[in-house]
Amino acid sequence: MGVQFTKEELETSVRIPFKVESELKYNITELLNRCGIFHTIISRRKTATSLEHKFRSGKYGGEKKIQDIVGIRVILYYQDDITICRHLFDEAFGEGDWVTSENDDDSFTATKTNGVFRLPDYLIDQINPSAWDMSIDQTFEIQIRTAYFEGWHEVEHDLRYKYQDIWEGATYKKYSRQLNSIIATLELCDDSMITTLENFSHELYREERWDEMLRMHYRIRMTDQELYPELYEVFSADSKAYGKKLYKCSREKLILQLANIRRVIPISVNMVVAVLNDTVFHDGSETYMKVRDIMKKHNVFHDGAFESVRTPVEVVLSPLKEYPIFRNKVLVRGGEDIFEEISSVVYQWATSKYGSIFPGMEEAVSGCLYRQSGYMLEIAYDPKNRTMRMYSSHLANDVPCRTWDTTAIITPGEDEKSIWLEARNSIMDRDRVSEQERLSGFGIPSFYKRICSHQKYEIWDVAKYLSYAQTRFLVKNEKQAEDFSHLISSEKRNSPVVLVVSPCEENDPEKLNEEWIGNYTVFRLARTFSNYGHIYTGFYDAVQPVLERFFEKNESLLKAEGPIPALENVKTNHYFGCYLFRPSGEVTYYSPSFVENCTYNRNYGAQLGHNFSSVVSGQECFQFMLIDEIHRNMGIIWENNRSKHVKKTISLEQKPIVEE
Repeated sequence: MGVQFTKEELETSVRIPFKVESELKYNITELLNRCGIFHTIISRRKTATSLEHKFRSGKYGGEKKIQDIVGIRVILYYQDDITICRHLFDEAFGEGDWVTSENDDDSFTATKTNGVFRLPDYLIDQINPSAWDMSIDQTFEIQIRTAYFEGWHEVEHDLRYKYQDIWEGATYKKYSRQLNSIIATLELCDDSMITTLENFSHELYREERWDEMLRMHYRIRMTDQELYPELYEVFSADSKAYGKKLYKCSREKLILQLANIRRVIPISVNMVVAVLNDTVFHDGSETYMKVRDIMKKHNVFHDGAFESVRTPVEVVLSPLKEYPIFRNKVLVRGGEDIFEEISSVVYQWATSKYGSIFPGMEEAVSGCLYRQSGYMLEIAYDPKNRTMRMYSSHLANDVPCRTWDTTAIITPGEDEKSIWLEARNSIMDRDRVSEQERLSGFGIPSFYKRICSHQKYEIWDVAKYLSYAQTRFLVKNEKQAEDFSHLISSEKRNSPVVLVVSPCEENDPEKLNEEWIGNYTVFRLARTFSNYGHIYTGFYDAVQPVLERFFEKNESLLKAEGPIPALENVKTNHYFGCYLFRPSGEVTYYSPSFVENCTYNRNYGAQLGHNFSSVVSGQECFQFMLIDEIHRNMGIIWENNRSKHVKKTISLEQKPIVEE
């Protein structure tokens, strides 16, 4: 039985920076471009979800380690380039551990050539050391495919490999045979392409069409520069002896010589002749000397390499714009040591995240200012006045010219047992950030989650937040209805409020009907939503008067999902449904039918990491939609309300700046 790790453990311990993937991809691309090999490259890093799935198989542990935390797939256009690329990659990264699938005469599957290589030391240093304690090897994988087989491989994996028992059964075996014939045809296409071009090059050789012959025979990416006129006479002399040398020389010899040129130079037919003349044909003969002189005359390695002359353009620096991901301000209540405890939580987050960048950080909470290229951590700590400000910034791993900024501000609360906590997370970028990036990237800072979910503290925003152990607040009597009315009407509220209005159980007027819309259960929404804001379940009799009064005054703020006008929709459904009260004042109403039939963009949700494997529509999709809707507007809501907050300047404790 192999080792097992949870997704949360893997997210914490295995962080693979984008730089690791991009560096490997760049190095391989640059190598193949130097050689002129036609190719396409795609890459990926293993996510925590993918790693968890692999560990769940039970295959990994002890000596058996996951070897493909980074994968590079090289798609080639010619079958014979596979062997050449294997040699190139062995030279570039050290000898790899190669595995190639083999087919017998009676079966056909997509040919796979996979090599495992050790990561370069400078990239290993970019990955957090804790990853190597989790049965993960310091290696990456290169997969080589041909263009014909690449498409077939995807089809086979999803429709055939996963359901082998069906394909191999006697009833459906004819379909397996038909697919085998297709893949056999694809294999024939790979061979036929090369044979056709080789036959063509031979005919061009006989007709002494040297320029075209070189292009067809070597089949690499070349410029449009034509063969030097002086070379035609040399190639045709002595019964085409030199031309025959060029025709007989293998592609592999040429490509391996091009790989030795340590810079990317546009490849022309003239450069091909020069490289072979200086390496493979270097025999001191008269013809060799003639070709060498012609190439020297034309300065072949620079001829055409710098044809594009760019006009210098003055680079204008532009400021980074802020795109909020999460912002909220809450009152935290606890014991007399509440300031010290919350400050410690924030400081522990800072040391765990930036300790490897700034190893000189103190263990106890203290003020500091650290800077390093791409990273900054500033903490102003004043326990006497019960204030703390933490600001951090680091480069994004996946997008150039982007940083992530996180801020925590602690100020005195209403009494000695409370403090105000303001948490912010933002993307800083020159370009516009899409909603998808905002939702799929950073969410709530983990220090904020930890504080909100700890039973020791009470979180308040006009009213008390949910604690981790609770399911939701009820509104079932006049006093609770009055408190709820105060919450949704308060201009001081920073957080959104969700209200689900449900009928009572038929036989128990004191119990809510939790399954009032199919399988819709409020407590599941509450556990997901508790870090974002308030969630209430309202008895119809208790909340109807509150909603009627609220909408009489604020009908213009009411919106609804669906074709029926908002207030009419609310009344038609007897106020049953789900309401989202935004801090900006706007209210969105979701009717029972909308919740029940919610289909939410599944593709969009999948990009955000949501699992829709068993969900097509209904309340679970609605919950995803609601959370993303709140998340999407969190920063904007806070911006609209920030005029309500008084900004306080916290002076830095006198401590020298540490330049790492």
